[in-house]
Amino acid sequence: YKVRDRVSGATFAVKLLQKGLTEDPVALKRFEQEVSSASKLTHPNLVSVYGHGKTPAGAPYLVMDFLDGYSLSDVLEKEGRLEPKRALDI
Repeated sequence: YKVRDRVSGATFAVKLLQKGLTEDPVALKRFEQEVSSASKLTHPNLVSVYGHGKTPAGAPYLVMDFLDGYSLSDVLEKEGRLEPKRALDI
C-alpha cells in the first residue's frame, strides 16, 4: 500500500502479509525473516525499512521506502527478456 505520514508528509510503502497467510506458520515465519533481514540491510540499491509491527487484527506489516515506477514483472511482460547490461543496471 502507498501511504503518507500525517506528520512529515513523507510517502512510504506498507507491505502487509495477505489475510489468508496470517494463519500459515510457514508464511508467517518467512515474512518475519524478511522483516528481520530487510531491517538490517543498507545499500543504495535497496529500499530502507522504517518499521514493522502487527495490525489490530494481527496481520504483520513492514513500512519501507515507496518507489514510484514500474515493477520488474511489468517491464518483463512488456519488453520480454532483458539484455544483460540492462538487467545488471536494475
